[in-house]
Amino acid sequence: RPVGTSSVAIMVFKEMGVTFVIVGVVGVAVSYFAGDLMSYLPSLDFAARHPNGSAVYPEIYRNLLREKFNETTRKKLQRDYPYLVEALQSDDIEQFQEALVKAQQDDQQKKDAIENYKMEKAEKRKKCKTKKCKAELEGEPVIRRMSMMGPTPTKDDAYNRQAPELPAHMRCDACQAVVFQGAAAVEKALTSAFHGDAGARMESVLTLEAIENTCHNISLWMYEYGVAPSAQGSNLFIGPGVRESTHWEDEEGDTVVPQTAHSDGTGKRLSDACQMLLLGESPTEDEIAAIVMDAVHQGADTAAALRIAVCDNPGQPCTKYA
Repeated sequence: RPVGTSSVAIMVFKEMGVTFVIVGVVGVAVSYFAGDLMSYLPSLDFAARHPNGSAVYPEIYRNLLREKFNETTRKKLQRDYPYLVEALQSDDIEQFQEALVKAQQDDQQKKDAIENYKMEKAEKRKKCKTKKCKAELEGEPVIRRMSMMGPTPTKDDAYNRQAPELPAHMRCDACQAVVFQGAAAVEKALTSAFHGDAGARMESVLTLEAIENTCHNISLWMYEYGVAPSAQGSNLFIGPGVRESTHWEDEEGDTVVPQTAHSDGTGKRLSDACQMLLLGESPTEDEIAAIVMDAVHQGADTAAALRIAVCDNPGQPCTKYA
């Protein structure tokens, strides 16, 4: 007879040679536990299961499940436990027991995966120091900010017009800039001569003229090269043959765009460095011409070849101040 939304049922089962007669209210003693198989099962004594997940009373348990088996539960079970749906539609008790064991194993794997995820996330959260990292970890939109930063004048910095010479950490960069511009000027002068554009003038004269014009071109050094801050906090030379200006992220994950400062002081110091490195006693203009033209004939980088002779030997800027 109807009792609210439930009904009284009489069920007779035979389990392990014992006949059970159950008179009870079906649909009342039902509880749901989200996230595992038990969300589909009535919480009755006859639903008891062994530690491995198999049923204590498999035939009774299977019939109880079939009693609750409708279109809604079928879809949920088919999504999470398709093998259990197949077992419920079969009369094979062993298949049903195996399906229950597998369902419990699958539930445990899901719980373990969730716990591992929580532990990994907690560990990452401890290591996250920036706003960007924390936002990405929580799946929140990352608010990116950008700031501009110029070089900081110091008493021994090339940006300081009163500094008597280049600071030690900039001398290798200056040498690279000098050989880059010097090699390009000599290569252009000598290759033009070989094509007849400059007549039969001697290589040494052409080389000396190209180097002098390059070294004394203050505008070249002033506008092509400058000083910019770095992520490490020091000021560095920026320009052809040295490096390009690159942005970085600060401790909060915001973007810092370095601003390159150009000055006549920087230009003058690079001009002086050029004269000291390329117009001194060694290498001579003849040696410079030979180095550059050998590289040209071999299809090699002329600046790299000249750098070996001017910057990289013992006592020279890129070894002495490296």
